[in-house]
Amino acid sequence: MGGLWSQEAEGSEEVLTRDKLEEYNMATMFDEQQISKLWKEFCSMGADEEGTIEKRRALDFGVMNVHPLKERILGVLEGPARLDFTGFLKALSIFAESTPKDDKAHFAFRLWDADHDGLLSRDDLASTISIIVGSSLTASQVENVVDAVLRENSLYEDCAAIDYDAFNKMTLDGDIHRKFTPPI
Repeated sequence: MGGLWSQEAEGSEEVLTRDKLEEYNMATMFDEQQISKLWKEFCSMGADEEGTIEKRRALDFGVMNVHPLKERILGVLEGPARLDFTGFLKALSIFAESTPKDDKAHFAFRLWDADHDGLLSRDDLASTISIIVGSSLTASQVENVVDAVLRENSLYEDCAAIDYDAFNKMTLDGDIHRKFTPPI
């Protein structure tokens, strides 16, 4: 596993070398404390002999493990099917506090765009809202929320669907940065 892994004096726990910690700090949006926490999470996921995990396991920790949009997040995360620690950090960097708000807005838009056509249609909105709220709203209530979102969008554009620019305008004053910065 090369220079990435080292052994603590007492034995078997894998630790991140100081050089690698500094390298990751310079190359990512995470600070050294966050990198250390993510390293421990990564190691607990049972990396193989190559030092990689399956991409689908990248969110198997903390609040991300129970996020209602976890499957959609996995579908939007960049990277190959197997991630080494560098790939893991890159995939999760969208959630770093220092990631620019515009990057987070693009990521959020991609989560809501269920059919990946570059527009948030009525179906995209309804399916995403249904995932988020689970069974706490009826289908009729979800449709009412979708109608309200589309009405709000009509202040900016045609209300049949929401493009990224309209989505960005709608979220500029919101707390999208906070919502896409879970505690690490």
